[in-house]
Amino acid sequence: MNVLPFLDKEMARPTELLTPFDPQRSWDADSTPPALAAFSRKIGQLFPGIGARTPEIEAAIVLASLMHDVAYYYGGSRSEKDDADSLFRQQIPFFASLLNKEAGPVARVTAFVDEMAVTIGGGHPFQEDYSWSYGFEKAKRGYTRIDQTEALKIRCCAQGVFRHVVREISDRKFVLSDVLRKKLAAAEPDYREKLMAAVVRLAEELANRDFKGVPGLQCEEEAG
Repeated sequence: MNVLPFLDKEMARPTELLTPFDPQRSWDADSTPPALAAFSRKIGQLFPGIGARTPEIEAAIVLASLMHDVAYYYGGSRSEKDDADSLFRQQIPFFASLLNKEAGPVARVTAFVDEMAVTIGGGHPFQEDYSWSYGFEKAKRGYTRIDQTEALKIRCCAQGVFRHVVREISDRKFVLSDVLRKKLAAAEPDYREKLMAAVVRLAEELANRDFKGVPGLQCEEEAG
């Protein structure tokens, strides 16, 4: 029995082994199972103040998933996965509050639930399309020790992808349906339209404020 995927181990540098992260192909936008997301939307329609999904809160999840997915694509240590999950939880209420100040506190509940989902579902045993180090074939997935320079490269890549995609969405150049097609299959047309509009509105707000205050978006300069 191969137990290596569940342990921190040495592995060649991910950014040299993998093709660059491609948002149109590798951005899952939300690792929550479609049935669970659909159920949360129904609850959100009936009780919008309890933390279930509304278009504004789900738009926050969509954009918070971007840097999170880049980190998961390249992988790294167990500690780096925990950091990525924590950042995901921080970004959701921040983004929701930009769309609606009252949605920010409510979204903290959503963020807690979604962080638990990725903490459990995104790790062991690394077999899902969105699991930690999913850029690798399944046999090569797992926690791996990487040096600080490599970890910095991945963080800066995540931040660069985030800025680029958000600006493209804001400029109406990014095809949202490619990102959300699977996740919105069960959503009602009216909800889908509201969510799409909320994602664009959030992207515009972030671009207009030049990403000021976004958690995790302060990339350090590489030494040398």
